Amino acid sequence: WPLAQVSEIKEMKKWCREFAKTLDRRRVRTPPVLPAADLEGLQSVFSYIDADGDETISLDELIAKGLMYEDSMFFDANGDGVLDLGEFCELLCPIGYRATEKSRVGTNGKGQR
Repeated sequence: WPLAQVSEIKEMKKWCREFAKTLDRRRVRTPPVLPAADLEGLQSVFSYIDADGDETISLDELIAKGLMYEDSMFFDANGDGVLDLGEFCELLCPIGYRATEKSRVGTNGKGQR
């Protein structure tokens, strides 16, 4: 840049604008937040599965309810071995929504996270 001519700087600015337009086209729109009634439904399911009432769902509870058959907690976001309400809602949030306003993960209409 120090030795660039005015015409070269204009060309570089043009490249930057074109690049910015390309990024805007690739950005996926943020999915809408799950309606409150649907979130309440997920919370009710969580309460039903949480047999011991400790506000977490363990692998044993998932197996007991027939929701999981493997020894796997790949959807445990923080790695503590159990699902809290937030992780559960993120996991079961319907396609095209995100569980809450603070959710960092959502799915678009095509089911892509």
